Amino acid sequence: MTVETCAGRLLSSIRVPNLHALYWSRCHRLIVVGTRGRVLVYDPLGKLRNHFSIEQEISIAESRIFYGTAGNTGLAILTETNRIFAVNSVMEAVPWRIPDIYRCSRPTAWNILTSHSAQMTVLFVMGDNFYAAMQGVAPQALNVLWKLPDGEYREIVPNWNCTRIAFAHSSGTVQIVDSDFSLLSSVTIANMSPTSSFITGILWCGNEALARRRSRTSLQIIS
Repeated sequence: MTVETCAGRLLSSIRVPNLHALYWSRCHRLIVVGTRGRVLVYDPLGKLRNHFSIEQEISIAESRIFYGTAGNTGLAILTETNRIFAVNSVMEAVPWRIPDIYRCSRPTAWNILTSHSAQMTVLFVMGDNFYAAMQGVAPQALNVLWKLPDGEYREIVPNWNCTRIAFAHSSGTVQIVDSDFSLLSSVTIANMSPTSSFITGILWCGNEALARRRSRTSLQIIS
C-alpha cells in the first residue's frame, strides 16, 4: 500500500497483510484494520504510531470508525461470531465488548453514536428489534414506533454530531430521526427492488441532505 499526496508525490509505502479496512483518524493517522483483529496506526510518512489487537482469535465481518468529542478517533468491529467490540481511542486502545444478545443472529444494521458527554452508544437492529448498548451496560430494547413492518433495516448512518440519524430499509425507504429517535421525515426511493442491496455508501451532506452512491460514477442527493 502507498500513501501519496494529491499531486502524486509518494509519502510512504506500507506492507499490509490480511487487510480488512483502511480509515483516517481525525488527527491524520492511517488506521489499518486486519481481518483477524490486528490494528496498526501509522502517520502519513509510514511511521508506526500504535498497534493493538481487538481480541485474540477473531475474524472481522464489519467495522466502523467514529469520532469522539475530545478529538479522539474510535473503532468498533463486528466479528463473524456476531460479537461487537470497540475501542474509544485508537491511540490509547482499551478494547471492550458489549454483552451478547443472540449469538446465532447478526445485526442487519449497526453503527456508533457519540454525544457531548463523551459517552458512545452502539445502536443495532436484529430482526424487528432495535437495541442500544453502552460500555458496561447491557443492551436495552428500544420502543421504536416508526419501524417498518416488512423487510429489514440495512444501514444506520448518523450525521457528524449524531443529531440526525438515517435508517435505510430494504423497501427503499430512508427514515430520518433526531437524537431522541423521534421521526422527522421519510423518503422513498423509486424503482428500488425489495431484494436489492440498494444502500451502498450512504453519507450525510451537512445536516440537511444525504448522498447515495447509485453506481461507481453516479451520486444521488436526497434532501
